[in-house]
Amino acid sequence: MKKLINYLLLSFFLFVITNTLNAQGLAAGSIHWVEKANDGTNIESIVRTDLDGSDKTAVYLSPAWDVQNFGSNLQVTSSSIYWVEKANDGTGVEYILSTDLSGLNKTVLYESPAYAVQNFGSNLQVSSSNIYWVEKANDGTGIECIVSTDLNGLNKTFLYESPAYAVQNFGSNLQVTGSNIFWAEKANDGTSIEYIVRTDLDGSNKISVVSNVPFAYNPNSDFGDGPAYTFIVTPDNLYWIENKNGGKDIMRSDLDGSNLTTLYTSPQYDVQNFGSNLQVTGSNIYWVEKANDGTSVEYIVSTDLNGSNKTVLYESPAWDVQNFGSNLQVTLALVNGCTDASAYNYNASATDDDTSCVSWIDYSTAQSLEIENLQQQLEEALLGQEQHASIDRMIDIPEGWSMFGYTCSDSVNVALAFQEYEPQIEIIKDDLGLAWLIEYGYNALGSLQYGKGYQIKTLQEIENFQFCPNVE
Repeated sequence: MKKLINYLLLSFFLFVITNTLNAQGLAAGSIHWVEKANDGTNIESIVRTDLDGSDKTAVYLSPAWDVQNFGSNLQVTSSSIYWVEKANDGTGVEYILSTDLSGLNKTVLYESPAYAVQNFGSNLQVSSSNIYWVEKANDGTGIECIVSTDLNGLNKTFLYESPAYAVQNFGSNLQVTGSNIFWAEKANDGTSIEYIVRTDLDGSNKISVVSNVPFAYNPNSDFGDGPAYTFIVTPDNLYWIENKNGGKDIMRSDLDGSNLTTLYTSPQYDVQNFGSNLQVTGSNIYWVEKANDGTSVEYIVSTDLNGSNKTVLYESPAWDVQNFGSNLQVTLALVNGCTDASAYNYNASATDDDTSCVSWIDYSTAQSLEIENLQQQLEEALLGQEQHASIDRMIDIPEGWSMFGYTCSDSVNVALAFQEYEPQIEIIKDDLGLAWLIEYGYNALGSLQYGKGYQIKTLQEIENFQFCPNVE
């Protein structure tokens, strides 16, 4: 007579597994910019669209002439919107402000008395812990400074001082990374050489990264509408707009200025304002331009990181608004996960590495140990099957990844064994990777075999489960 035993072994994996069988799309995110109504109201707005240019929404409205320089130096983080503005009540007081991403809870973070400095808050940058900007002393010395405060506007610190007239355009297009501060400047020694320079976060160790750059002048360079020179720093590269052969090019180099590459070329007179408000994410380059065909239509466009596949994301009819696309900001929704493409659990949608990466070697080792341990426990259980044959075992399968051993003496098709729980299961697979994918109706696993171990990923916990409820 056949003896059936009911024995199920469960253990959580100690790491997160990415389901590579599901298609992965672009990370969610948004595009923000500032514009001014051209309908006579002069209302100024911070607006937002999805990354594909759809669902345009006004996030924050500033009544006409309520303030000066509304929305200047716009910065968007994963939780807040920051900008600089100047009171229009005759006091001349200037502010750094923030709201949440919905435009609510407007807060004054830092207040600069009237005429205390020149160019207050220019080239504003916000990191995970600090606010940075450039200002110029208004005490007759002409000293220019890069300063920082905490995110709440406290603890103002002077990081770097440039003597009066030492350079031109000091601190233009300030950029801050996790370890360095970058900016553009122009020699004031008669050579007019232009540089991208870098210091440590405390303002020390200034070096020239790229020199003799024929920067393309940003037509939106007045205070509040963007830096005079357009360049972007990413974790691995520098991007900038350069005048070349009568047209303009988007250029890229490594952070040390090496491996200079031309990514995209805009012929002379092809468009107006080419490359203005340049932005770079992990997968695309974005900018604003204006048609030069007499229509004056303005666009937000994007390309891949290599300059290919130019796409129009948003089109603004001629004279629909003023200052279209000014202070363009592109942000990706914060997605935690493994960002190492060589790891077993790499998540292409992740924007923030959460230190969960597991190498393929470590994964294979852990899987082998789990299966060996499972087989050993099954063998031990089988040795005692006479004593335990009459025990009707019921177990709970936890949500997420776990393992089980099949100990029924008769094989059974996996779809039949779990048919009652299909809505709660995503995948079951064996040690060879053969899988049953419920969503796609795909079953390469076939039947569960006596004495073998399997991996299961559930969408919710399964309680009181049994393989072999009837014991002979």
